[in-house]
Order: sequence, then C-alpha cells, then structure tokens
Amino acid sequence: MEFWSHFIHNVRLRRASVLVLIVLGLFLISSMMSTILLTFIFTFLVTRLVRIIRKWVPIPAVIIVIAVYVLVILGIYFAVSLYLPQLIKQTISTFESVYRFYQNPSHDSNQLLTWVTSYFQNSDILKQLKGGFSVVLKYITNIGNMGITFFLSFILSFFFTIEDRQMRVFSKRFLTSTFGWFFQDVYFFAKKFVNSFGVVLEAQFLIAIVNTVITVTFMAILKMPQLISLGLMIFLLSLVPVAGV
Repeated sequence: MEFWSHFIHNVRLRRASVLVLIVLGLFLISSMMSTILLTFIFTFLVTRLVRIIRKWVPIPAVIIVIAVYVLVILGIYFAVSLYLPQLIKQTISTFESVYRFYQNPSHDSNQLLTWVTSYFQNSDILKQLKGGFSVVLKYITNIGNMGITFFLSFILSFFFTIEDRQMRVFSKRFLTSTFGWFFQDVYFFAKKFVNSFGVVLEAQFLIAIVNTVITVTFMAILKMPQLISLGLMIFLLSLVPVAGV
C-alpha cells in the first residue's frame, strides 16, 4: 500500500505510466485508427463551428449541429450527382492535355524540354514513379473500405456533437471517481492533444479553404480550363501538411 501511495503522489511517474498505457492501447486498436482520427476531426471542426455561430447567434446547439450535418449531406449528394461526372471529365481532359503537350514534335527543338526528358530517362525517377503509382492503385482498390470508415466516422461524430453537453457532464464524473487520478492524467494528455493537433488541423483547414477560393477565383479570371479538377487538387494538396501524414 505504501508503494501504491507513493506511485499515486508521484505525478511525473504516474503520468509516464498512463502515457505508456495510452500508447499501448492505441497500438492494440491500430486497425481502427482511421475511424478514430476521422471521428475526432469531424467532431472537433463541428463543435468549433457551433461555438463560433453561438457567439453571434443564440441558437440551440442541437439545431446548429443538425443543420450543419444536413448541409454536409446535401453537399455530398450534389457533389456526387452533379460535379463528380464533370470532375472525372475535366481530370481526363487535363491528363490528355499534358500528354498532347509532350507528344508535340515542335517541342523537340526546346533545349530545356530535351534536357528534362533526357534527365528523366537516365535517372531512377521513372522507377520511383511506377512504384508510387502502384501504391496509388492499391489505395484506390481500398476506396470502398475508406468509404465505410468515412461513413462510420461521420455518424459517430454526429452523435458526439449533438450530445456534446451531456458527454461533457458524463465524462467529468470520471475525474472524481475512485480512479480519478487515472482519468485526470488521461484528460491531461487529451487536452494537450486537442490544443496542439486540433488547433493545427483547424488552421490548416481554413488555410486550405482560403487558398482554394483565392486561387480558383484568379484562375477563373484567367479563363483557365478544368477549374473543378484543379480546385479539388489545390484543396486536397493544401491539407497534405496535416491530413497527408
């Protein structure tokens, strides 16, 4: 009992032990990591959006959450039914334009293009690209599993956000339970995670939206083709610093 009492009062050792248990638990459920992270991302972004809206408009949180998820579902529906065919068509057209550009005989006299082509032929980059394409194809074959993961995370985040207040009240009871010290340490690391990864994710998401809107607007002014395909590419690549990992 004396050893246990010393362990409980040694905050540094106790938190180190709790951190090891958390890492071990995450390792054991690594197959569900995508669902957990996506659920956290959706829940975090929606709860932040609800708080921002409630600062300006005193609307019940439940109504805001339902409205946000309904708008997201409608957006996905219209994106799939209206814009997905255009996206596929514009993406194919983009690749065809690049292919026709490099197949044009008039570019053979361009010394820069000739040097670039020679460099690619004499390097291992083509082999690396082939390996990269094989990885991409592997991920494409798993798109069905990713769709299921996205759907489950979307549903779970909805229940978490719509019951946000009740979840907070319920979870705070663990902090004063018999093993409250354990849950206090878990809360300590969870708060650190939210204040670091969550804030970075929110900032990167806003950066991606602003970057996409500004870039697509100027590309539209320049009358560039395939705006939907290029805009989606810009938005996804803007998330690479966080979501890409």
